[in-house]
Amino acid sequence: VWTNSDAIFAVGDDRMLVFDENGENTGTLAYGDQNLYSVKYDDKGNIAVCRTDLGGAKTYITVYNKDGTKACEKTFVGTVTDMDIDKNRFAVLKGGTITVYDLEGEEKETITTESNATQLLFKSGKCYTVESGKICKY
Repeated sequence: VWTNSDAIFAVGDDRMLVFDENGENTGTLAYGDQNLYSVKYDDKGNIAVCRTDLGGAKTYITVYNKDGTKACEKTFVGTVTDMDIDKNRFAVLKGGTITVYDLEGEEKETITTESNATQLLFKSGKCYTVESGKICKY
């Protein structure tokens, strides 16, 4: 469960529920045949939910604004390595590439990493990755 002043997000194994400040259910994201992979949120109250197909053929990232309304949903071929959200943008790490999007899902920047990164931290507009045992800043 994660909350801000406008919404409550309850994330479970098979769905995420969104409630307004009065406790009324305002939305549901059912995962269906997808597996929950990761959930990230930023200090503005936005949240990103990442799910994968059972076979890993596709990855889905759904982003919600701080008021609980869906901002966008992106589909990626294959498995996403990691993702993070910060200051009304979200970043997706896939192989040796980081792609930064605004909350509407429009691509804003593409970054090539030094090697295949395994983790991503996106803070203050900068991307930090773990690559070959070291931390890199982009």
